[in-house]
Amino acid sequence: MPIETQQLANEFLEIVPLVMRAVAADFRQTKDALNPAYFRLLALLSMHACTLGDLAEQQAVSKPTMSNTITTLEERGWVARRRVDRDRRIVLVEITPEGLAVLDGVHGQMQSRIAEILHPLPEEKRRQLLAGLKILREVFESASANAQPEAISGKP
Repeated sequence: MPIETQQLANEFLEIVPLVMRAVAADFRQTKDALNPAYFRLLALLSMHACTLGDLAEQQAVSKPTMSNTITTLEERGWVARRRVDRDRRIVLVEITPEGLAVLDGVHGQMQSRIAEILHPLPEEKRRQLLAGLKILREVFESASANAQPEAISGKP
């Protein structure tokens, strides 16, 4: 019996919340009380600087809401705003070294927690899971690359 894409989509949509619930408590218990929304923003900004509008659009929130969030992250020293030399009207949000350190620390904690959950799986099941996750990554990276224009980098 062939596997239908709707069946795969449903399974995916049921699994993601389970994974997030399993690690969400750890997010709140970090020394920096990093909530998942901050983690996603720091992860995005670790790849490239973005405008406030780009961040708001990608996170599906209003610009004022994103501005308040970025202000909070600035106060913690995790991000900084800077104007683009070639067009002073453009303000980019960048992750700071402190933000990278927080992101790396939380990522390590989450990785350890997930590894702890997966550890009881037999090696063959772990291999199967890894193969499936690699396929899932490829599919979503491809979909993401095709769907989103590059953020403004501020570089000529």
